Amino acid sequence: MATLTGSTIASTYTGLLSVSGAVGDDTVENQISGTAVRKKYGIDPWKLESIEEREKLAEILAKSLYDNVLHWSPDTIVIGGSMITGENPIPIDHVEETLNKLVTTIYPHAPRVKKAQLGKLGGLYGGMAYLKRAT
Repeated sequence: MATLTGSTIASTYTGLLSVSGAVGDDTVENQISGTAVRKKYGIDPWKLESIEEREKLAEILAKSLYDNVLHWSPDTIVIGGSMITGENPIPIDHVEETLNKLVTTIYPHAPRVKKAQLGKLGGLYGGMAYLKRAT
């Protein structure tokens, strides 16, 4: 198991990745976060009803995930945050579909993409699991 810190991968645990990477010269955070949506569209992120615009955000996220898949070959990628779990979220199915198209040009199959379910406690649980394995 590899454990990384920094802006590319927030945490890894038993083949699961939580990703916040970069696409081009800009961070994913600056392109698809709630703050980025507010700046780009001038509305609160949960008011972004356009599926077309949310699918564009999904494609940006999928490209970032792709870069990480090439390095780490995870079985499952768990993503969260208000743009994933909140109202009018980035569509996970479109993220997974786009990622699959990118990954299968190199690998036989893409990792599953799952929506985080632990809320704000996810980082705490991951840290506890890491400490348990380290001792």
